[in-house]
Amino acid sequence: MSVVEDDLRLTRPVWHALHADHQTYCERRGRAIGYARAFGQFRAADIYDAAALEDIASLSENEPQISLVEPEPIEPPDGWRARHVQIVQFTATRFPQKPSLLPVVPLDADHADQMLDLTDRTRPGPFRQRTHEFGGYVGAFEDGRLIAMGGTRMSIAPFTEISAVCTDPHYQGRGFGGALICLIGRALQEKGRTPFLHANADNEIAKGLYRSLGFVETKTLWHSIWERKA
Repeated sequence: MSVVEDDLRLTRPVWHALHADHQTYCERRGRAIGYARAFGQFRAADIYDAAALEDIASLSENEPQISLVEPEPIEPPDGWRARHVQIVQFTATRFPQKPSLLPVVPLDADHADQMLDLTDRTRPGPFRQRTHEFGGYVGAFEDGRLIAMGGTRMSIAPFTEISAVCTDPHYQGRGFGGALICLIGRALQEKGRTPFLHANADNEIAKGLYRSLGFVETKTLWHSIWERKA
């Protein structure tokens, strides 16, 4: 088994990211931790007993939806309902050269509204007003409109997650996603980082794309999405 496959921190990426590179984005309530609201909806606890579940619920009192990524599905306490999605974790070993059809530029706070609009329409995963501050976000524009983007999210040195890769529906199928993943991945590797990312276990198209870009499957995890009951 490789060092990447054997790294137990990637089995609980939210917990370990918030105890490592992302401590500055962390909020706490009892035994629960989570990203501050403007940055993300991910939560975690040391052990998921009844007290810890209540701490997560209390930490998330103003959230309509939160996410947990763990080796097993996590059932919520009263007042919440859950949807559990099995996901596959990939890490990268190499990246092919895949030039973008349009110039790619760095994205920052000036692009926040366009980034939110694109992620709202394409649903690549949870994205908030300040998620872009995790860094590494790049995008392609046409006629001043953001049509494709991607960046980084959870970070547990030396691992960094590639995330929020998405393309406007009118431009899909042209290779923008693959080109952005390769660009972001090579930039991470140049910094001594090992890129990783996730795909729903039943999304054969996404998994096939990641394999073609040099990613290898390392773990199967569960994304538990808690939604507050009306």
